[in-house]
Amino acid sequence: MVVNELASVQEVIMVYIGSLSQKSRNSDYLQELYRFSQWCGPDKQIDKVSAPEVGDYNENAILRLGIENSANRLTEVKKLLIYAYKEGFITQNLSQHVRLRRPRKNASGKSISLKNGKSNSSNKESLTKQGVAELNRELEALKNKGFK
Repeated sequence: MVVNELASVQEVIMVYIGSLSQKSRNSDYLQELYRFSQWCGPDKQIDKVSAPEVGDYNENAILRLGIENSANRLTEVKKLLIYAYKEGFITQNLSQHVRLRRPRKNASGKSISLKNGKSNSSNKESLTKQGVAELNRELEALKNKGFK
């Protein structure tokens, strides 16, 4: 595998987009490639992008978009990194550092979004210190009855 050491992140993205069919060029997902380029530095040589940079971008995207929305957009970044590896632009497969997470489900089977630390459930309740203390007392009572 011959590595093209002079290719910048932006150049590899342009070559990758050019390799896609017209149908595959979804602007929402391709916008994530632009963000990835800005994160790494568009003029940075792609073979200088590190695994921690990719991991940090992944975590940032999940926080920015939420778990539900990040999966599709991060898939496009993952595909770009697989393409760059297969085409010899990078020697290390950085795509493994893009981790797509599934939304967590609550007891009722509804998805929980971690964006802004809030859930998607419409049953939102706030607990006061008194409410937390009451729940702790109830928990202790259940433990004393043999529930774990």
